[in-house]
Amino acid sequence: MHDGVPFERGVASPQWSERSLFESRARSTRAAQPPRAPRVQSCRPGTSRFTMLIDSVVPSWNAKQAAVAAELSEAHAYSALALNAAARGDLPAVEITSLADGIALRCPSDRRSTLFNRVLGLGLSQPFDAPTAAAVQGHFAGSEGPWGMELAPVAVQDDVRVLLKQLRLRRSLPTAMLAMDCTRALAPRPAWRVQRAGLEQAATALQIVSQVFKLSATVARMLRAAPASEEFSLWMAYDGELPAATCLTHTRGDTAWFGWSATLASHRRMGLQSALLWHSVRGAAERGCRWITAETAIGTANAPDASYRNMLRFGFSELYRRHGYLCMPLRGRVPQPERAAVPM
Repeated sequence: MHDGVPFERGVASPQWSERSLFESRARSTRAAQPPRAPRVQSCRPGTSRFTMLIDSVVPSWNAKQAAVAAELSEAHAYSALALNAAARGDLPAVEITSLADGIALRCPSDRRSTLFNRVLGLGLSQPFDAPTAAAVQGHFAGSEGPWGMELAPVAVQDDVRVLLKQLRLRRSLPTAMLAMDCTRALAPRPAWRVQRAGLEQAATALQIVSQVFKLSATVARMLRAAPASEEFSLWMAYDGELPAATCLTHTRGDTAWFGWSATLASHRRMGLQSALLWHSVRGAAERGCRWITAETAIGTANAPDASYRNMLRFGFSELYRRHGYLCMPLRGRVPQPERAAVPM
């Protein structure tokens, strides 16, 4: 058992909206316990590089507000991918559940990827504690594949680190959570031809993405169906008539999410990702968004990740670095998860 609030028996269904899900998330409380007041957490004042980076994006944001914006925009995007696939009858189904103060995605049939087998947004409006950890474990009990949790730094205090160690969850390499003001002035329009693609180009975009990232069958089907939803924009960059790079954006309210950016190996270091970013940011602003968020790998000090470097140069600021915490299946039961690369 878990303490989440299921929707339509927990299966993504076109009969209920993302908005109702996230409004219900705010109302859910742990069973058999009185509601608890949120514990506001922030970075250490004065010397925190984290705080300075946040201030460079939005002077009025504190650490918690930055985490809410970044974590929930990602949760919105992946929930919308599942809802869109469900509306099209494109199974396997993904269960979307409000769990404690987070959003749990669970796809029992996908035993290779954690992208639709994880919880996002935990520890933002209430402390991540032992009962919450037990609820997460109970939710994924019986899963034959890997599952995980994404925790922003504001949710990982000293007592949480002890708890995570006791749970024997594997900590993944850190990734950078980024944000940018969509209304800021952009550089001149790039020379590369970039167009918003439809369902008829989705298979071509998926071929580009699959050359960069390992995709489970479930993730591939979700991405291929994304252009059917008006919430998503699939962008394609061309070298002449050759589709050479692609990315996906999701818009909800005043915040957009950018992800799944991929470029053919033969066309890297040619400015194609910057062209995709230009059109993605402008497109988000035209849809009424003020902010756009993203996640990317970091690389090392001697070899920084190309996407990370490009996005900072383009105008994104790093909000914080986030670790995922993974529960791996028993060795030999199922293949290793396809989560080696961040979908950027």
